[in-house]
Amino acid sequence: MASMTCSAGDLARLLGPSVANSTGAADFICSQFNTAADNFSATQYAVDNTYLLFSAYLVFSMQLGFAMLCAGSVRAKNTMNIMLTNVLDAAAGGLFYYLFGFAFAFGTPSNGFIGKHNFGLKNFPSSSFDYSYFLYQWAFAIAAAGITSGSIAERTQFVAYLIYSSFLTGFVYPVVSHWFWSGDGWASPTRTDGDLLFGTGVIDFAGSGVVHMVGGIAGLWGALIEGPRIGRFDHSGKAIALRGHSASLVVLGTFLLWFGWYGFNPGSFTKILSAYSAGGYYGQWSAIGRTAVTTTLAGCTAALTTLFGKRILSGHWNVTDVCNGLLGGFAAITAGCSVVEPWAAIICGFVASLVLIGCNKLAEILKFDDPLEAAQLHGGCGTWGVIFTALFATEKYVREVYPNKPNRPYGLFMGGGGKLLGAHLIQIVVIIGWVSATMGPLFFVLRKLKLLRISSEDEMAGMDMTRHGGFAYIYHDDESNKHGFQLKRVEPTSRTPNANVTEIRKTWTRSICFSIENHVLIVNVLRWLRGVGIWKSLGKGMVIVGMLLFCFFVFFLILFSYDACVQWFPEGTGIVLAAASSSCDAILLELVKVNKGTASASEILAGALKDNKRAVLYGEPTFGKGKIQSVFQLSDGPGLAVTVARYETPAHTDCIIRSQVESIHSFGASLILAGVSFA
Repeated sequence: MASMTCSAGDLARLLGPSVANSTGAADFICSQFNTAADNFSATQYAVDNTYLLFSAYLVFSMQLGFAMLCAGSVRAKNTMNIMLTNVLDAAAGGLFYYLFGFAFAFGTPSNGFIGKHNFGLKNFPSSSFDYSYFLYQWAFAIAAAGITSGSIAERTQFVAYLIYSSFLTGFVYPVVSHWFWSGDGWASPTRTDGDLLFGTGVIDFAGSGVVHMVGGIAGLWGALIEGPRIGRFDHSGKAIALRGHSASLVVLGTFLLWFGWYGFNPGSFTKILSAYSAGGYYGQWSAIGRTAVTTTLAGCTAALTTLFGKRILSGHWNVTDVCNGLLGGFAAITAGCSVVEPWAAIICGFVASLVLIGCNKLAEILKFDDPLEAAQLHGGCGTWGVIFTALFATEKYVREVYPNKPNRPYGLFMGGGGKLLGAHLIQIVVIIGWVSATMGPLFFVLRKLKLLRISSEDEMAGMDMTRHGGFAYIYHDDESNKHGFQLKRVEPTSRTPNANVTEIRKTWTRSICFSIENHVLIVNVLRWLRGVGIWKSLGKGMVIVGMLLFCFFVFFLILFSYDACVQWFPEGTGIVLAAASSSCDAILLELVKVNKGTASASEILAGALKDNKRAVLYGEPTFGKGKIQSVFQLSDGPGLAVTVARYETPAHTDCIIRSQVESIHSFGASLILAGVSFA
């Protein structure tokens, strides 16, 4: 807003000679006027600064939205991990953006490529920036890092998150923001020390390219180099949906992001009390309101388009897809939200939805695994948003928002020629090139140093248990879910076996692999033989000698690290023990002590097999709710329960695991004798 001043000499002439002591009167009037003008300027600064701070708080609140969205989109076993990485993005990003990032982005004076002053906010605040501006830009930087974390979720080491997040917020993102947002950037539309790119610069108002493309492409390289999650694609290459565990958290996160986007886009004006010399009916606050409207319309259109598009393609209404479509529309409109008409925002959202659906199909064909679709959503829709702005930016709004250059080129479809489109195509190319040249090698080096991906065992067990000390959720719906040793009798049932793939839940002790006395094995085998009638057919002495030889052979194989494939058929009349080839990935006979009654037999067996590196287990935990196929009654009373679960070995060999749980009161423990038959 223009400053208000008063000159006593000019005012004295207006008072005329008839006024006594006209000069003194003029001095008094001007002093009062200037005092009021100074107070108004201070008020204007306070209002603008408050608006910027409030916008920064809104953008920062998007981190909570990211956290909820990420938590709901991953499986329950990785919830704590993904939440912690979101906290890390903000914490590490805050420190490194303070030390280096802001200086690289906005440090002045600088060159067209990178800033080189104000490291650690030295000589700050300046005539150009105050602390509120730093806070606002930091919130943008950590948003880019949060996008990347979603692409590599559920399989990345914690140290890798720390390294990439610090590097992205401290160097990669700040350089890009300097190019397009700094007054010295080579492609900035507000550049003051040289010619604008194609006479216009790049109009990326709130960051479809600067924020969303940077985060999305970084996530793309991370996911490509790291590879898909275990179980995401089957042996034939067909995609297997590894759905997130909570649609409620996804919806909550989406609404929080929606709310925060009103600080992301309208807040990018950075001030509200600015008057336009032409075009604006109510000054800049009208443009801010228009920006909020275009943002809303793009997101709403994208959500509805995704809803019906996915209904046609998949045959159902999916709330998670709708949420991603909504966010894709927001990511696309971010570049041109301030310079397009509201009707154009509807076109932006419609096409953004199609871009997201198409990118997801392409990712599936290429076997690209992104748990949150972050690369497709932010990278793909962000790229479309950059192109959209070059097509639909209007002359009136471009001159309002960027008044420093008259006759600036505007959107191609609005009659402004192709110069703006040329500048935006260059932006797309340089962002892809810069992020690929920096983040790609970083992820590659982390992989070579074995700092990128966790082990397959930890991935299957879930990082919450293996890396963070426990599950994110504690279930209290089962009376047997208590601490201490329990035995629970299993009653017969006619339910069919659980056809779903089940995965290890760590509720077993690690004192396994024949840690129990050898005679326990013998006693159990004898009881089994007696239960199927062999005890009466053969002499007692013959059976005991046979069982001793059998157990000796089993322990011989284990002691000398031979693989053995044990086939145990409770319905049959005998035990088959055979040496297995290396391709079989056979599983040895196991004895497992159980100290809690909350796990099903198949889960306990899964834990034993996994701990002994005998199988890689795919799927979700059943949390003690495993199906029972049948119950065999022993002659002396205790029940013998058999459950069936489907697993996969490291050599990708399907196998059926039959696990038997027998109550051995004399030994005070529940034991498992397990056999495997390979398909």
